[in-house]
Amino acid sequence: MSRGDPPYKSITGQAPVVARFARELTQLYPNSTKDSFMLEGRSEIEYPCPWNFKIIGREEKHMRRAIAEIVGNSDYTLTFSNQSRHGKYRSLNLDMVVLDESHRLNIFEALRHHRSIKVVL
Repeated sequence: MSRGDPPYKSITGQAPVVARFARELTQLYPNSTKDSFMLEGRSEIEYPCPWNFKIIGREEKHMRRAIAEIVGNSDYTLTFSNQSRHGKYRSLNLDMVVLDESHRLNIFEALRHHRSIKVVL
């Protein structure tokens, strides 16, 4: 990785993200087992359901504007999450209800492809 590359390019695999997500799930649902979250290799999600997108970018006001454009008239909550050590990157939490898998994936892709947004988790 060269000095000018964005920090997310240094991620070599998804294992740390998946492990963190699994820990968060077990904290949220302490009485559940791993099998209750998975069905034939895919997550079992009952829609409509609340969903959280973590959005990372440089300019918070541009990210907020992009999110408002993409989400449209849907009800959502947008909160500041964190900023990088030197303040170059900021992250926001977008909480909203997704109606179905298609809706969730369309929002994710629209966020991911917006020029004001660097990463969506």
